Amino acid sequence: MGLRVRQVERAAALPAAVWNRCFPESYPFTRHEFLCALETHGCAAPDTGWSPCHTVVEDAAGDVRGIAPLYLKSHSYGEFVFDFSWAEASQRLGRRYYPKLLCAVPFTPCTGPRLGAREPAAHAALAAALPALARDRRLSSFHALFARDEDLEALLGQGCVERNDVQFHWRNQGYPDFAAFLARLSSEKRKKLLRERRRVAEAGLRFRVCAGDELDTAAWERVYALYTNTYEERGQAPYLNLDFFSTTGKPPARRLD
Repeated sequence: MGLRVRQVERAAALPAAVWNRCFPESYPFTRHEFLCALETHGCAAPDTGWSPCHTVVEDAAGDVRGIAPLYLKSHSYGEFVFDFSWAEASQRLGRRYYPKLLCAVPFTPCTGPRLGAREPAAHAALAAALPALARDRRLSSFHALFARDEDLEALLGQGCVERNDVQFHWRNQGYPDFAAFLARLSSEKRKKLLRERRRVAEAGLRFRVCAGDELDTAAWERVYALYTNTYEERGQAPYLNLDFFSTTGKPPARRLD
């Protein structure tokens, strides 16, 4: 197909329609709107240690056939995969670990597409290009985080090494109601869960689901304050800022189901 590979310094360098047709609509975190917001509002930007260098595969006519969200990282924060011990070992050996090349969605530990392609040839071209790019730039390493199975298999075919971690997910296994779910638990766990739910009810807490445009500015400021508190309690700075919340959250919710 005469495919060629190039890098762009920001997602906004490509039109939204061109970017989004390389990724499934049902996965929001690789969409142009989300990544552009992170970059535009300075959350994933060179000043925060995330230098975008997204990889684009084009055909001979210049039509984009594939995209991989790619960042040059000067640290390992915001990835939810902890390789600090690798960095420390490299330092002890007198080897530079940062910057490293990272194919991932910033601040989002959610498995999904990392090599977005419109056909198998473009997918293969991306898988070959990313490790080669790290070698050509003489970087310490290339990492692809939370990649779907087909992306992982393609990268393994290029000599990458798989690493695994553990996440816990709750799945509805056909429970008709909450009582049916409780019936699957041991007596001790069932009592503990009911006690916790009772305490929430006694505290007067209620849940309400709102679309982004149903919250006013004051509400979004409150959301942001709650978000930052979760980081401050651990002595960390939040990854996202108020501008990201107030502008990205306000458009009406997209129905993906």
